[in-house]
Amino acid sequence: MSKRVPNPNSDNAQWGSILNAHLAQIQNPVTGAFNSFDTFAERPAAAGFTKDDAGKMYLYTQTGNWHELYWNSTTSNLDWKVLNHNNGLYANVKDYGAYGDGVHDDTTAIQDCLNRFKKNYFPAGIYCSRSAVSIPGSRTLLGDGGILSEIRNIDTIENHFIVSYYGKDNKGNSYTGATDITIDSLYLNGNRNRINGGAWSGSTFDFGNFDLAKEPRENNICIKNCVISGNGFNNIGSENSHFVLIDGCRFINGRDSGIAATTGCSNWTVVNCTFDDTMIFPISFSNNGVPLNTYNNIGQLRNIIISNNRIKVGGNKDLKGNTVNGIGIELDACKNVIVSGNIITITPEGTYGIRILPSGTQGISNAYDCNDINITGNTIINQSPNNTVGIELYNNYLDTEPKQIKISNNIISNEISSNHTGISVYNLNRVIIENNIIKSTGTLLQGILLNVFVEGDVIFNVDIIGNDISGASLAGIQCSGKNTTTSKVNFINNKAYNNASNLGLNGGWEFQTSNNYFPLPNYLDPGIIVHGDLRFYTAPPANGTWLLNEIVYNAAPNTSTNDVIQYIGWVCIAAGSPGTWKGFGPIST
Repeated sequence: MSKRVPNPNSDNAQWGSILNAHLAQIQNPVTGAFNSFDTFAERPAAAGFTKDDAGKMYLYTQTGNWHELYWNSTTSNLDWKVLNHNNGLYANVKDYGAYGDGVHDDTTAIQDCLNRFKKNYFPAGIYCSRSAVSIPGSRTLLGDGGILSEIRNIDTIENHFIVSYYGKDNKGNSYTGATDITIDSLYLNGNRNRINGGAWSGSTFDFGNFDLAKEPRENNICIKNCVISGNGFNNIGSENSHFVLIDGCRFINGRDSGIAATTGCSNWTVVNCTFDDTMIFPISFSNNGVPLNTYNNIGQLRNIIISNNRIKVGGNKDLKGNTVNGIGIELDACKNVIVSGNIITITPEGTYGIRILPSGTQGISNAYDCNDINITGNTIINQSPNNTVGIELYNNYLDTEPKQIKISNNIISNEISSNHTGISVYNLNRVIIENNIIKSTGTLLQGILLNVFVEGDVIFNVDIIGNDISGASLAGIQCSGKNTTTSKVNFINNKAYNNASNLGLNGGWEFQTSNNYFPLPNYLDPGIIVHGDLRFYTAPPANGTWLLNEIVYNAAPNTSTNDVIQYIGWVCIAAGSPGTWKGFGPIST
C-alpha cells in the first residue's frame, strides 16, 4: 500500500490503513517523534481524548498542516490547533494559553511553548512576563516585526529578563541552552522603568557558556530585526559566547550598555543596528583590563566585526550618579577586530570638567592589550561641549604591549567642543594612522596626539600617513611627554594647516618625514630629532645620529648677527652623533 495521506474522495473504506502507513514514515519535526492513531474517518473529535493526551497527539492533513491536540485553559477543554505559520512549522504561543493582551501574565504559556517546540511564533500583541524566560537550545522565536510582537518584563525584582545558558553555574545548576537560537522580528522590552526609579541591574537578553576553563564551543546565536529595550543594566549581555550575529536591530532606553560582551566572547558580528542616546557604552567588548594570559587566550575577546551601525553616545552617569566617560564602541583586551562604516555621534548629557584624563567621551576607544585592530571608514561627529576624543588608543597597563592597530579613512568632525582631540595614542606600538580627515568648526585641541605618561614609557613604530588636519587651537599633530628612550614616528604625505601650530613636537622623539605639508607656525623642542623633508630647529642639532648633507631649517630666523639665528638653516658637513653642523643662507641685514 502506498504511503500517503488518505484521499477523502476515494479512500472511504481504507482511511485507517492508509493513514497509519503514512504516519509510519513521517516524524513530527516539532518534537522528533509521532504518536499515531488507529483509524480516522476524519480529524478525531478532541472530546475523545483526555487532558493527559494534550501535547502528545498530532495529525498531518492533506493540506500540509500539522495539527496538535492541546488543552485550552480558557475553555477548560481539549481542542485541535494548526501549527503552521509563514510556510514553516511554528507553534503559536496564543494557542497554548498566552493572551498577548498587555494585562495577563503569559510567563507560563511562553515558557511551556519554548520548552516543547523548536519554532515559536508570537503574533502581534504584548506578552507580559513576571519572571525570567529561559530559552532552551535549538529554538527560533519569530514575531511580526517592529514593535508589534512585544515580550514585556513586568517583574518587580531586578534580574535578567530573557536568558539562555549552557553548562553549570556556580550553584551547580545545569543548562543546555545558548545553542542554535534565532530571535527574529520581536520587541524584547526589558522595561527598566517598571521599578520605581528605574531598574539598575540585569540584561534584557543574557546568554553564554558558564565554563571558561573549557575550549570554546559554537553557540550560533542570531538576533535580527528586533527592537531591544534596556532592562536594568544592559540591553544584551553575554559572557564566553561564540558565533553570534546581531543584525538590523534597534537598541533603545538603555542604561549602561546596548551590547555588553565580556570575557571569552569570539566570532561576533554586529551590523546595521541603531543605538539611541540613552546608553553610556552602546557597544562594549570589554575584558575589564584582565591580562591576556589569565585564561591562556581562551578568555580573550576576538574575531569581531562591528559595521554599518548608527550610534549616539548620550549617557554619562553610573549607578551612583557619578559622571563617567561614555564610549561609543569599546574594545578592551580584543584581537582581530574590524570596525568599519559606523556613524557615531557624541552627545553626552551635560558637561564634564575642564580637564578629564585620559579623555571625556570617546567615539571609539581601544584599551588594554588590543591587537590586530582595523578601524576604517567611520564617521565620528562631536556635538559635546567639552573634553572629547574621536578615536583613542589608550594603554593603561605598562607591562602590556597593544600593537598592530590601523586607523584609516575615518572622518572626525568637531562641531562644538571646547576641548576635543581627533585621534589620541597613549603608550602603543605598531600603529598606523592613515588617510583620516580631522576637521573642526568648534575648538579642536589636537588633530592627532601621541602621548606618554611617565619618563621611560615608549611609543615607537608609529606611521602617520596621508592625513588631512585643520582647525586645531593647539596643534594639528602633537607629540607630548618626555621619553628617556627615543620614540620613532614616520610622517608621510600629511597636511596640517590652519591650526594654531601645525606641528608640535616635544623632546625625546625621533621623526622621519617625507612629502608633508606643515606650513608655519610649528613648535619643535630642541631635543627632538627629525629626518627627512621637515626640519625646523631653533639651533643646530645637539643630539641624535645624522648623515652627511642632512639639512635642518631655522624655526625662528632673525637678522641678528648671532651665529645661531642669522641663517636660514644648518647643514651636516660631517656625519656623527650629532655630527658637525654649519649655517647656510645668511640673512642680510
